[in-house]
Amino acid sequence: GVAHLHVTSVASTFASVTFRIQHSTSGSTWATLHTFTAATAATFQRSTISGTIKEQVRATISSYTATTGTDTVTAAVALSRRVRT
Repeated sequence: GVAHLHVTSVASTFASVTFRIQHSTSGSTWATLHTFTAATAATFQRSTISGTIKEQVRATISSYTATTGTDTVTAAVALSRRVRT
């Protein structure tokens, strides 16, 4: 598969945020499929994922470091599965 992270906006005092993609067969037990490099400003990341991707996927924030209590980030995470031929 191919994973994408687009961080389009961050607060001026923003420190860092790390996003990850998780997958599951049941929806109750989740395993990390991919972790993106920590973002400290607007950025784009693309990563290739090999191996089996389970039926259900979700994006989460795995860590967040703020310099003030009101920092904000605007981001989109996407995963596209590749079909083997």
